[in-house]
Amino acid sequence: MDKRVERAATLLRDLAIQQLNLPKNLKKGGWGHLSTEYFLRRAEEELEEVGQALCEFRKQPTDENLLCLLAECGDVAAFLAMVAERYKRLTREGGA
Repeated sequence: MDKRVERAATLLRDLAIQQLNLPKNLKKGGWGHLSTEYFLRRAEEELEEVGQALCEFRKQPTDENLLCLLAECGDVAAFLAMVAERYKRLTREGGA
């Protein structure tokens, strides 16, 4: 595997895990009862926030704005990971 691809995938994984492990997100409990459509809608909302954070970072490339941009990327990755995990599990269980 190309090292750049591996580094990018690892970074995105780490950002998603970081967001999922935030105390405010841990308090929410499980997500198994939520629909796939919910995850996709939230990923779209978070993707818009990535765009806003990117604009802010381009205007003011501060550490704070960079951290915000990275956190928003982690949010998108986390919601998409929930979709992927659900359907991977269904495939293993013979339900998809």
